[in-house]
Amino acid sequence: MTGAPVGAGREIAASPRPGIRPAAEDDATVITRSSSPPAEPALDLSRAASSATEPAGAERGTALEPRRRDRAAWFDALHRASQALPGWPLDVERLLERARRAADSADFGGDFGDVGVALGAWLDGIERAGSIDPLGRLILAIEVGWMLRSRLGVRREMVRRPDLAREAIRRPLFVIGLPRSGTTLLHRLLASCPGSRAPMMWELRRPEPPPPGRADHRQQVVKRQLQAVMLLRPDFRTIHPVAYDAPEECVVALHHTFLTMHCDVVVRAPSYLAWLRGQDLRPSYRYHKALLQLLQHGHGEQRWVLKSPTHLHSLDALLDVYPDARFVHVHRDVTEVAPSGCSLTTAARCLLARRIDRRQLGAEWLDNWGEALERGLQARERIDPSRLIDVRYTDLVADPARVIGRVWAHFGEPEVPDIEALVARQRLIDQRGAMATHEYTLGEFGLEAAQVRERFADYVRRFDLDGADGRGGRAPADRRS
Repeated sequence: MTGAPVGAGREIAASPRPGIRPAAEDDATVITRSSSPPAEPALDLSRAASSATEPAGAERGTALEPRRRDRAAWFDALHRASQALPGWPLDVERLLERARRAADSADFGGDFGDVGVALGAWLDGIERAGSIDPLGRLILAIEVGWMLRSRLGVRREMVRRPDLAREAIRRPLFVIGLPRSGTTLLHRLLASCPGSRAPMMWELRRPEPPPPGRADHRQQVVKRQLQAVMLLRPDFRTIHPVAYDAPEECVVALHHTFLTMHCDVVVRAPSYLAWLRGQDLRPSYRYHKALLQLLQHGHGEQRWVLKSPTHLHSLDALLDVYPDARFVHVHRDVTEVAPSGCSLTTAARCLLARRIDRRQLGAEWLDNWGEALERGLQARERIDPSRLIDVRYTDLVADPARVIGRVWAHFGEPEVPDIEALVARQRLIDQRGAMATHEYTLGEFGLEAAQVRERFADYVRRFDLDGADGRGGRAPADRRS
């Protein structure tokens, strides 16, 4: 941003108009309202919204802990009050058994990984880190229940309809890059092009169709879940726009396998990440592919456009499951990526966290994503240049229509008609409501520009991303990523 110090940023994003309750927010852990179908677990939040007016949930008055709203005041008060209650362990077998009873199935799909081992490693990591309080445990148990039931439902459909496994997912296009590098913007633009297909948020959170004879409430349920997130974190839309009926990161599906670094984004679990380094991550992408086959069935072959920064960490596994996959790798000045990414992680974790130590978060973010990028850059050596194109964030925000045209031309796809009009329409969709700012600094997370550049030094040199020469890309004030 012009005039901002290095590592500081202001990203303009839509915030809700007064009197309008938005139907969109985070892919992180959520609470649900009491609603149909009645069998689903839920918490009633409807009477609490009126008191969510004061900033809460953050330490105040220091350079590292600026005054900000991490979560709604009433919700923060519940978190604080819950800390006086005795905690209870998150029992893996109990969670699995509840999901089995609710779904009337015990088959989680061995091809998708050992769910008990993976879930157990994540929950153990959370316990070791002391990341959540009793209220956070309750919310997490509800969210894990949703994930497990969805996985059981997907497996049920794959068994019931063997023809699903014959659905060909050909040459899917993955948008990859560090968090906050522009991947969301490019993903949504490419997904809006004629002939493209991206999974919607509701399809990722609830991919399994209801049993025969039961009404399909999936869209309404996910819509209410995301509305609830806005009650808990009123300014989340400022940081990352999400809607139940809009394209979303496919990491939401990977989370159902508990074999993704995104688990640590939602809840801090360092020992889980250490465990994950030694795991075979291909089962998570076999589940990913099964989900796409389920969504595609009956509609003919689709040109899938997919996206998640976490694919960098597991790119080898992705390539084993999708050997013909195509990739767009987005690059942005790392001194802008880091604080914005830390801010997004804070927003995701605050729904469950006992507290958030921003200095600790900054140091771990730098290490975790530095490692993820190294793994991704090593794996991308396997990709034929004809299946990979690099895009600069500065080029994307300066002339998105030109970048879209260049991407499709590189892959031999037809030219997009009226591309400028398409870009304008997508901008209107993303700009829901009045404009608000997403502000962040490196110092807020105990980081310095030189420290960030040193951690990503090889990457910065390889892709010529030194922000000092103006080519690496300072974030404009009217873009979010």
